[in-house]
Amino acid sequence: MESSMKVAFDVDGTLFNNKENDPTPSPGHWHPLINPRPVMVKKLMTHSNAGDHVIVWSREGKDHADNAVAVLGVGQYVNETMAKTPAQGVDLCYDDEPWLMHNMATKVVPV
Repeated sequence: MESSMKVAFDVDGTLFNNKENDPTPSPGHWHPLINPRPVMVKKLMTHSNAGDHVIVWSREGKDHADNAVAVLGVGQYVNETMAKTPAQGVDLCYDDEPWLMHNMATKVVPV
């Protein structure tokens, strides 16, 4: 049996196309969870269905990742949510800011 990968999906700008009108929210305020990106949601579900360990994470914290999963209705496809931090053993991540991910995952796919 093939071993599964740990695959992480960023929230803002990746699962949601929500940065255009609010590029830098004030401290303590999240980007609004609007404009889901269906292509990325489908990728998340595809990885889950392939047996990968799916993580939804955010620099804005675990609560923001939890809210994103709830808004998208993908809880059954997500193994864990977390704040985005280095040294999580992530094999692959999807992120709209790949230049920030050099120490976060083995492979980064820019979106």
